[in-house]
Amino acid sequence: HRAQNGKIRIWAVNHYEGKDTVEVYEFDENSKSLTKLKSISSKYYINSNDIVAIDDERFFLTHDHGSLNKIYRTFENFSRMGFGFLTYYDGNKISVVGRGFDFPNGIIKKDNYLYMAQMMDKKIVRLKYDQQGNIEINKTISLPYPPDNISLFQDKIIIATHPKIFALKAHAQDEQEVSPSAILSYDLDTESIKTIFMDDGQLISASSIGIVVPGNKLWIGNIYSNFFVKCELNDY
Repeated sequence: HRAQNGKIRIWAVNHYEGKDTVEVYEFDENSKSLTKLKSISSKYYINSNDIVAIDDERFFLTHDHGSLNKIYRTFENFSRMGFGFLTYYDGNKISVVGRGFDFPNGIIKKDNYLYMAQMMDKKIVRLKYDQQGNIEINKTISLPYPPDNISLFQDKIIIATHPKIFALKAHAQDEQEVSPSAILSYDLDTESIKTIFMDDGQLISASSIGIVVPGNKLWIGNIYSNFFVKCELNDY
Protein backbone atom coordinates (compact mmCIF):
# COMPACT_ATOMS: atom_id res chain seq x y z
CA HIS A 1 0.00 0.00 0.00
CA ARG A 2 1.30 3.46 -0.92
CA ALA A 3 0.90 5.55 2.26
CA GLN A 4 0.09 9.25 2.33
CA ASN A 5 3.75 10.04 3.08
CA GLY A 6 4.73 8.36 -0.20
CA LYS A 7 6.36 5.36 1.43
CA ILE A 8 5.24 1.78 1.01
CA ARG A 9 3.39 0.25 3.94
CA ILE A 10 3.52 -3.53 4.41
CA TRP A 11 1.29 -5.71 6.58
CA ALA A 12 2.53 -9.22 7.41
CA VAL A 13 0.83 -12.06 9.30
CA ASN A 14 3.10 -13.64 11.89
CA HIS A 15 2.13 -17.15 13.07
CA TYR A 16 3.56 -17.92 16.48
CA GLU A 17 2.44 -20.92 18.55
CA GLY A 18 -1.19 -20.59 17.51
CA LYS A 19 -1.38 -16.89 18.32
CA ASP A 20 -1.13 -14.66 15.28
CA THR A 21 -0.07 -11.05 15.10
CA VAL A 22 -0.07 -8.51 12.29
CA GLU A 23 3.27 -6.77 11.88
CA VAL A 24 3.20 -3.38 10.16
CA TYR A 25 6.29 -2.10 8.34
CA GLU A 26 7.26 0.90 6.25
CA PHE A 27 9.62 0.60 3.30
CA ASP A 28 11.63 3.58 2.14
CA GLU A 29 12.45 3.16 -1.56
CA ASN A 30 15.20 5.77 -1.46
CA SER A 31 17.21 4.31 1.41
CA LYS A 32 15.96 0.74 0.79
CA SER A 33 15.27 0.49 4.50
CA LEU A 34 12.47 -1.33 6.32
CA THR A 35 11.12 0.11 9.55
CA LYS A 36 8.72 -1.68 11.87
CA LEU A 37 5.85 0.59 12.90
CA LYS A 38 3.83 -1.63 15.22
CA SER A 39 2.57 -5.10 16.06
CA ILE A 40 -1.18 -5.75 16.35
CA SER A 41 -2.64 -8.65 18.33
CA SER A 42 -6.14 -9.83 19.20
CA LYS A 43 -7.99 -12.80 20.65
CA TYR A 44 -9.60 -13.09 17.22
CA TYR A 45 -6.28 -13.54 15.44
CA ILE A 46 -6.24 -17.30 14.88
CA ASN A 47 -5.84 -19.17 11.58
CA SER A 48 -5.07 -15.82 9.97
CA ASN A 49 -4.56 -15.95 6.24
CA ASP A 50 -4.54 -12.82 4.07
CA ILE A 51 -4.74 -9.05 4.55
CA VAL A 52 -6.13 -6.28 2.38
CA ALA A 53 -5.45 -2.65 3.29
CA ILE A 54 -8.18 -0.02 2.97
CA ASP A 55 -5.96 2.94 3.81
CA ASP A 56 -2.87 3.70 5.93
CA GLU A 57 -4.42 2.17 9.06
CA ARG A 58 -7.51 0.12 8.29
CA PHE A 59 -7.47 -3.42 6.95
CA PHE A 60 -9.48 -6.63 6.64
CA LEU A 61 -7.98 -10.01 7.58
CA THR A 62 -9.29 -13.46 6.60
CA HIS A 63 -9.26 -16.42 8.99
CA ASP A 64 -9.63 -19.77 7.25
CA HIS A 65 -10.91 -21.83 10.20
CA GLY A 66 -12.91 -21.04 13.30
CA SER A 67 -10.88 -23.15 15.73
CA LEU A 68 -7.28 -24.13 16.48
CA ASN A 69 -8.37 -27.64 17.45
CA LYS A 70 -7.19 -30.15 14.80
CA ILE A 71 -10.32 -32.29 15.13
CA TYR A 72 -12.61 -29.30 14.66
CA ARG A 73 -10.51 -28.07 11.74
CA THR A 74 -10.76 -31.47 10.04
CA PHE A 75 -14.51 -31.47 10.64
CA GLU A 76 -14.75 -28.06 8.98
CA ASN A 77 -12.79 -29.28 5.96
CA PHE A 78 -14.81 -32.41 5.30
CA SER A 79 -18.27 -31.33 6.44
CA ARG A 80 -18.19 -28.24 4.19
CA MET A 81 -19.72 -26.32 7.11
CA GLY A 82 -17.66 -23.16 7.02
CA PHE A 83 -16.62 -21.53 10.27
CA GLY A 84 -14.05 -19.20 8.75
CA PHE A 85 -14.44 -15.51 9.45
CA LEU A 86 -13.35 -12.00 8.53
CA THR A 87 -12.00 -9.35 10.91
CA TYR A 88 -11.64 -5.60 10.50
CA TYR A 89 -9.12 -3.24 12.11
CA ASP A 90 -10.29 0.38 12.10
CA GLY A 91 -7.02 1.83 13.38
CA ASN A 92 -7.99 1.36 17.02
CA LYS A 93 -10.07 -1.76 17.58
CA ILE A 94 -10.55 -5.16 15.96
CA SER A 95 -13.95 -6.69 15.31
CA VAL A 96 -15.38 -9.74 13.56
CA VAL A 97 -17.45 -8.49 10.63
CA GLY A 98 -18.38 -11.75 8.90
CA ARG A 99 -18.70 -15.44 9.81
CA GLY A 100 -19.67 -18.72 8.20
CA PHE A 101 -17.20 -18.67 5.31
CA ASP A 102 -15.85 -21.97 3.98
CA PHE A 103 -12.05 -21.60 4.16
CA PRO A 104 -11.69 -17.89 3.29
CA ASN A 105 -8.16 -17.06 2.22
CA GLY A 106 -6.99 -14.64 -0.50
CA ILE A 107 -8.54 -11.16 -0.43
CA ILE A 108 -8.02 -8.03 -2.56
CA LYS A 109 -9.63 -4.61 -3.05
CA LYS A 110 -10.74 -3.20 -6.40
CA ASP A 111 -12.56 0.14 -6.57
CA ASN A 112 -15.19 0.04 -3.80
CA TYR A 113 -15.35 -3.74 -3.46
CA LEU A 114 -13.49 -6.55 -1.75
CA TYR A 115 -12.96 -9.86 -3.52
CA MET A 116 -12.44 -12.85 -1.22
CA ALA A 117 -11.61 -16.43 -2.19
CA GLN A 118 -13.36 -19.33 -0.47
CA MET A 119 -11.32 -22.44 -1.11
CA MET A 120 -13.70 -25.26 -0.22
CA ASP A 121 -16.67 -23.62 -1.96
CA LYS A 122 -14.66 -23.10 -5.17
CA LYS A 123 -15.68 -19.48 -5.50
CA ILE A 124 -14.78 -15.83 -5.03
CA VAL A 125 -17.29 -13.51 -3.41
CA ARG A 126 -17.53 -9.78 -4.04
CA LEU A 127 -18.22 -7.77 -0.91
CA LYS A 128 -19.50 -4.26 -0.46
CA TYR A 129 -18.08 -2.58 2.63
CA ASP A 130 -18.43 0.68 4.52
CA GLN A 131 -16.24 2.80 6.78
CA GLN A 132 -17.31 0.80 9.84
CA GLY A 133 -16.25 -2.48 8.24
CA ASN A 134 -19.76 -3.77 7.61
CA ILE A 135 -19.82 -6.12 4.64
CA GLU A 136 -22.43 -7.52 2.28
CA ILE A 137 -21.98 -10.18 -0.41
CA ASN A 138 -23.40 -8.90 -3.71
CA LYS A 139 -21.79 -11.24 -6.26
CA THR A 140 -20.45 -14.79 -6.41
CA ILE A 141 -17.89 -15.99 -8.97
CA SER A 142 -17.86 -19.77 -9.39
CA LEU A 143 -14.53 -21.40 -10.24
CA PRO A 144 -13.54 -24.79 -11.63
CA TYR A 145 -10.98 -25.42 -8.89
CA PRO A 146 -10.54 -24.46 -5.21
CA PRO A 147 -8.84 -21.03 -5.01
CA ASP A 148 -5.95 -20.05 -2.75
CA ASN A 149 -4.51 -16.52 -2.80
CA ILE A 150 -5.53 -13.94 -5.38
CA SER A 151 -3.90 -10.84 -6.85
CA LEU A 152 -4.88 -8.02 -9.18
CA PHE A 153 -3.45 -7.08 -12.57
CA GLN A 154 -5.21 -4.25 -14.37
CA ASP A 155 -8.86 -5.39 -14.66
CA LYS A 156 -8.15 -9.06 -14.03
CA ILE A 157 -8.06 -11.15 -10.87
CA ILE A 158 -5.21 -13.66 -10.93
CA ILE A 159 -6.21 -16.76 -8.98
CA ALA A 160 -3.92 -19.54 -7.74
CA THR A 161 -5.89 -22.79 -7.48
CA HIS A 162 -5.57 -26.45 -6.53
CA PRO A 163 -7.14 -28.71 -9.20
CA LYS A 164 -6.98 -31.82 -6.98
CA ILE A 165 -7.73 -31.03 -3.35
CA PHE A 166 -6.96 -34.55 -2.09
CA ALA A 167 -3.60 -34.45 -3.86
CA LEU A 168 -2.97 -31.22 -1.95
CA LYS A 169 -3.73 -33.02 1.31
CA ALA A 170 -1.34 -35.84 0.38
CA HIS A 171 1.35 -33.30 -0.56
CA ALA A 172 0.93 -31.59 2.81
CA GLN A 173 1.66 -34.91 4.54
CA ASP A 174 4.49 -35.99 2.24
CA GLU A 175 6.42 -33.56 0.07
CA GLN A 176 7.25 -36.37 -2.36
CA GLU A 177 3.58 -36.53 -3.31
CA VAL A 178 2.91 -33.91 -5.97
CA SER A 179 -0.17 -31.70 -6.18
CA PRO A 180 -1.24 -30.06 -9.47
CA SER A 181 -1.14 -26.28 -9.85
CA ALA A 182 -3.32 -23.99 -11.94
CA ILE A 183 -3.43 -20.21 -12.30
CA LEU A 184 -6.67 -18.67 -13.56
CA SER A 185 -7.45 -15.18 -14.80
CA TYR A 186 -10.89 -13.66 -14.20
CA ASP A 187 -11.75 -10.63 -16.34
CA LEU A 188 -13.78 -8.15 -14.30
CA ASP A 189 -15.26 -6.58 -17.46
CA THR A 190 -16.26 -9.64 -19.46
CA GLU A 191 -16.62 -11.98 -16.44
CA SER A 192 -14.73 -14.65 -18.39
CA ILE A 193 -12.34 -17.15 -16.79
CA LYS A 194 -9.14 -18.25 -18.54
CA THR A 195 -6.50 -20.77 -17.49
CA ILE A 196 -3.11 -19.11 -17.98
CA PHE A 197 -0.95 -21.79 -16.34
CA MET A 198 -1.43 -25.51 -15.66
CA ASP A 199 1.04 -28.04 -14.28
CA ASP A 200 0.64 -31.60 -13.01
CA GLY A 201 2.79 -30.81 -9.99
CA GLN A 202 6.14 -31.91 -11.39
CA LEU A 203 7.31 -28.35 -12.03
CA ILE A 204 5.55 -26.74 -9.08
CA SER A 205 3.21 -28.32 -6.56
CA ALA A 206 0.42 -26.60 -4.67
CA SER A 207 0.41 -23.16 -6.27
CA SER A 208 -0.57 -20.58 -3.66
CA ILE A 209 -0.15 -17.25 -5.47
CA GLY A 210 0.15 -15.99 -9.01
CA ILE A 211 1.31 -12.46 -9.78
CA VAL A 212 1.32 -10.96 -13.28
CA VAL A 213 3.70 -8.05 -13.85
CA PRO A 214 4.18 -5.79 -16.89
CA GLY A 215 6.01 -7.48 -19.71
CA ASN A 216 3.78 -10.56 -19.68
CA LYS A 217 5.60 -12.16 -16.77
CA LEU A 218 3.88 -14.50 -14.34
CA TRP A 219 5.42 -15.32 -10.97
CA ILE A 220 4.04 -18.36 -9.14
CA GLY A 221 4.58 -19.21 -5.49
CA ASN A 222 3.59 -22.36 -3.63
CA ILE A 223 2.68 -23.47 -0.14
CA TYR A 224 5.51 -25.71 0.98
CA SER A 225 8.59 -25.26 -1.24
CA ASN A 226 11.17 -22.49 -1.05
CA PHE A 227 11.17 -21.37 -4.69
CA PHE A 228 9.14 -19.44 -7.26
CA VAL A 229 8.43 -20.22 -10.90
CA LYS A 230 8.73 -17.41 -13.44
CA CYS A 231 6.80 -17.76 -16.71
CA GLU A 232 6.42 -15.90 -19.97
CA LEU A 233 2.75 -15.35 -20.90
CA ASN A 234 1.69 -15.44 -24.53
CA ASP A 235 -1.01 -13.07 -25.84
CA TYR A 236 -2.07 -11.88 -22.41
